[in-house]
Amino acid sequence: MINKLICLYLDFEEVSAEVRDIVNVYRYGEVLYKKQKLKDYHAELYKHTKVGEFVHVSDSAQLPTIIDKLRHDKEAFVILHHSSFAITLPEDFTLFIEKVRYLGVSLSISDYDQQKGFVLANAPTAIEALEKMEKDPQKAGQILETEVEVEEKFKLEVFYKTIRTSVEFIAFLHTNFEARHFNSIQKDELFITKRSSNLQKIEKEFLYYTFLPDELKVFFLKPIHLEKHADWYSYKLEKLNIPDVSILWLHSSFTAKDFAMLLDKLFLFLEKRPTKSVPKEGQEKVTTQFYIKKVADRIAELKEKTEYSTLANILRNSTSFGSIDNLFSQYQSKLYQLLQSKSYHPTLALSHGDLCASNMLYDKRISMLKLIDPRGADTKEELFFDSYYDLCKLSHSILGDYDLINNGLFELTYKSNMQIEIKLDTLPNKELYQKQFLDKLRHYQLDYELVRIFEVSLFISMLPLHIDNPKKVLAFVLNAAQILNQIK
Repeated sequence: MINKLICLYLDFEEVSAEVRDIVNVYRYGEVLYKKQKLKDYHAELYKHTKVGEFVHVSDSAQLPTIIDKLRHDKEAFVILHHSSFAITLPEDFTLFIEKVRYLGVSLSISDYDQQKGFVLANAPTAIEALEKMEKDPQKAGQILETEVEVEEKFKLEVFYKTIRTSVEFIAFLHTNFEARHFNSIQKDELFITKRSSNLQKIEKEFLYYTFLPDELKVFFLKPIHLEKHADWYSYKLEKLNIPDVSILWLHSSFTAKDFAMLLDKLFLFLEKRPTKSVPKEGQEKVTTQFYIKKVADRIAELKEKTEYSTLANILRNSTSFGSIDNLFSQYQSKLYQLLQSKSYHPTLALSHGDLCASNMLYDKRISMLKLIDPRGADTKEELFFDSYYDLCKLSHSILGDYDLINNGLFELTYKSNMQIEIKLDTLPNKELYQKQFLDKLRHYQLDYELVRIFEVSLFISMLPLHIDNPKKVLAFVLNAAQILNQIK
């Protein structure tokens, strides 16, 4: 039995060119997965195993010190975990580690007889491998695959993905799907199956596509095979080997030309949507429905949550607006002022209903865009929302930093006056992409201030949907207040 296990998470070899083209990172450990960087995700994962020490090796210059330490600890067994080997089923992996401790032999996990990034070895064998890596750091993966002798080889274990090629990496990204509370997501080689006990929701999502005009269907991934049971409905989507825009955005994977081509596609969709005029007597009702009542209903829902009292105390003691009700009041006041000053007359347009970055699959190599997870509809009339609604959903990813906050890429800090503020992580070229988006708004004569004020409503209305992460909810509130303050 192995009594002492050390994991060396080897994260100093540069990612393959194929993977870097998708996510534009230099180390696999920097890839975002389940709202964490892979290096942090694996560090947390190993805490739940019998591994006594986890070392993130981000630079081959660390190896001499590690080798020297192992020479004085020859009873230890070492896990050499290449960072291109990603665990996707933590519970199965934890059980595997428990079992191999009792085997007490060196082993590897392999695909098709080749070692693929995970080796368990005694200290002398690990030292030999690490010395070779020190001499040639960019061949760490190859050294594990071909130059480390082990006693046992485990083939095709199900709890991991290797992510060195574009196909492997996209397959790995598909394990990142997070089902909403009423959905389960199942995947096979060809399809993603969306299943839910919320029968109406599934049926409406499926029917949405059937109501679309033919020229707009090209923008959407077609749902197939609606299956109905007493307790659940499901439908299938083709599993495409392309990432969503949120992944590309968060990893700064766009060139200026790439992003311009994406915006061209998105604004072409917005431009080609059929529209409906709204009679003058019904215009106030449209604005109230989308930008007032929905927000008020979500605030009421938020107040029913047990976590709300803590949030309310923080807002009262550490913000200038003091409460969610005061923020909503300020929002309504500024909204009505803007609508009046601009003589805004709403129109209706066929809408996706949730046009955020994670609902856009995009292959930048061939400029292919496929929209998924629309809001759904029972009738053709339900396809129509306020014409600004989809645009504001798009803006809250590009201008509003929704994806940064949703993935935990922010910090909350206190200023000298003890008011709390949000500090977002930096994304290279974000300002350039935002300028391109603003240029599109001007080109299509869309009002920037209306986009932003409607965007505030989105941030406030999503609060109860994310209450399982109170820190994120607080960040959304602070971000909404910040956007509101930026509007004249």
